Amino acid sequence: MVLDALGRRTAALALTAVTALLVGQLTRTAGGFDPEMVLIPLAAVWGTVALYRTQQRNVAERQRLVEELRGTRDVLADERHRSGTLEERARIARDLHDTLAQELSGSLMLLQAAERDWEERPDVARTRVRAVADGLDAGLTETRRIIQDLAPPTVAEAGLEGSLRLLCGRAQQMCGAGRVGFRTVGTPALGLDEQTATTLFRVAQSTLANVREHARATSVSVTLRHLTDRIVLDVYDDGVGFDPARVGGAVRRGRGFGLPSARARLCRDGGALEIDSAPGRGTRIRATVPIRGVRPGPEVPLSAAAAR
Repeated sequence: MVLDALGRRTAALALTAVTALLVGQLTRTAGGFDPEMVLIPLAAVWGTVALYRTQQRNVAERQRLVEELRGTRDVLADERHRSGTLEERARIARDLHDTLAQELSGSLMLLQAAERDWEERPDVARTRVRAVADGLDAGLTETRRIIQDLAPPTVAEAGLEGSLRLLCGRAQQMCGAGRVGFRTVGTPALGLDEQTATTLFRVAQSTLANVREHARATSVSVTLRHLTDRIVLDVYDDGVGFDPARVGGAVRRGRGFGLPSARARLCRDGGALEIDSAPGRGTRIRATVPIRGVRPGPEVPLSAAAAR
């Protein structure tokens, strides 16, 4: 009661008084100082004091740990919120780059080509303008789908193969891309979900846009391979090529967002992106995604020369 009701200094004085009274009472009862009769009760009293003090320290330590845990929980909640915000921003940036930015870039190139052909080849110029109108209409639909956080309409409606055929057909119309061919190998897997199909479509979309803008290629080959354990998308062009080691520097200078964006998309789905290129010998981009629930098989070597 003394330890619980009084402050530290007052409790010490009160315990000293209790000890003195206890010793005096025990001495009078025994008719003199009897160590066995006096020391055992005193040991019991001060042992109780020590245990109570230990209990108080443990309670205080537990309270401190609880407060630290609450603070840590709040910090973790803030970090999760911040991380989720950054991840969502990156996702929106990838979607805008792979849809709206690429469509605007292609439309600009078509309009520039139409302006050059307007006097001498008006029919060709009008065809290019119509392609721009169709592209802007598709871009508007894509942008609305991004706002609604839905899958691309071509993938949702035409499937992966159908959407890739449409994409290659549009790339064929874009100036500077040359001939664009598409083929499939193997039987489509039943385990391909819509998110994975969307990822492969976005990677193909971004890669073809890079080819159109940078490669100066005369021929582009897009191959979709359905393997037992994974799906492989190969995009090969016979353009000027580049040094893959310089892609990181291009990103830091504000260029080349497409390849890092594609790699981030594939990593999110457990896939990978491989690049085989060199100045003057074309480029081959390989995107691989696993089929869920299937054990992976051996890898096939990547070579741009083999695509020829």
